[in-house]
Amino acid sequence: MIRKVSDLLPTEGESSMLWQMRSLWMFLRARYVDPMISEEGSVVETVIITAVFAALAIGIGAIIVAKVTSKANSINLN
Repeated sequence: MIRKVSDLLPTEGESSMLWQMRSLWMFLRARYVDPMISEEGSVVETVIITAVFAALAIGIGAIIVAKVTSKANSINLN
């Protein structure tokens, strides 16, 4: 976690590559790891996202069934 601005600056004798890796690690940790610790409201978000994906799946399934049925009905069996 970044505690002060000087944490973002390279220290004396630190190589550029090491500083970049440390900066990248701090960014990724702040972006992805720290938010996982606090899961307030995650149940509501999960339910909403699941409902949206379910609705999309039903809609896509309906489109596929309609196209297959239309194609099947257009086949001449005589």
